Amino acid sequence: MKKYLFALAALVLCGTAAFALTDRKISVSELPAAARTFLNAHYSGVEVVYVEVDEDATKTEYEVLLKDGTKIEFDAAGEWKEIDGRHKSLPAAVVPRQIAQYVAANYAGEKITDIERGRTKTEVKLTNGLELKFDENYRMVKIDR
Repeated sequence: MKKYLFALAALVLCGTAAFALTDRKISVSELPAAARTFLNAHYSGVEVVYVEVDEDATKTEYEVLLKDGTKIEFDAAGEWKEIDGRHKSLPAAVVPRQIAQYVAANYAGEKITDIERGRTKTEVKLTNGLELKFDENYRMVKIDR
């Protein structure tokens, strides 16, 4: 019975290790083409401090830190998932037009400093600290203070 329990514990440990996230530093040239294109288009004058790839058995993600403090997360295809401007305004071209228009109409003078998009929602953070949540059609659905 002890041998059976030991074997089961070892199997669980090995299975867990197989799904463990491995992080490793890579160069900008190792990013997917879409991520490199995005960086060149929107952050061409900002130095990349580091690039890290997070890999496990089910997904691959990339994290890029820029010298100005901006942090960008990309998916395996190189599409951005989250951009954290660290309290600085994000480039207008990265914000969906409908969201930018909503913010301009309802929060005049506020800037978007963080954006995160998922399959069914997009969340933005404003300079005043408000977090706005939008559905997949960019309709505002929730405000967090």
